[in-house]
Amino acid sequence: MYEVAPRRWIKVSMMHLTRATARWFPAIEQQVLRMSWPQFTALVMERFGKDQHELLIRQLFHIRQMGIVQEYADKFTSIVDGLIAYGKNTDPIYYAMRFVDGLRDEIRTVVHMQRPGTLDTAVVLALLQEEMLDSSKKKELRRPDAYQWAKLPPRAPPPPLVPAGRNER
Repeated sequence: MYEVAPRRWIKVSMMHLTRATARWFPAIEQQVLRMSWPQFTALVMERFGKDQHELLIRQLFHIRQMGIVQEYADKFTSIVDGLIAYGKNTDPIYYAMRFVDGLRDEIRTVVHMQRPGTLDTAVVLALLQEEMLDSSKKKELRRPDAYQWAKLPPRAPPPPLVPAGRNER
């Protein structure tokens, strides 16, 4: 973006270190000045990345849909993006299956039956199923129940029948 030459990447990154990395850096500064960028990033990940990686894996196994599908999808994909940043090559169907497993029952069943092959497909199917459920619930609310109709007051009993040929006065 700023057209920084690769040989200067380490020096530029040193200017942006904060908190724990800023406290750690002086101890390894002399060693770092002789490193390549891939060696430097490996060193940083070795020091600070393990706990985060394990945390992301744990979150992936425990995430569940609590609200709407979009909120769940956003949280899930942020975890997946974090895991992908570690450079591990995971089969896309694995993330799709983990996503489906965390959906609410009434959405999970339908999405699972479609056998999504990617996370993106699973998310789209879940969003569609949620939309279908929402629209059917709205229709149920608008449809009057047969037992909810207002009951008419009872009619007065019919007048007694008078036999033909008799005139009462």
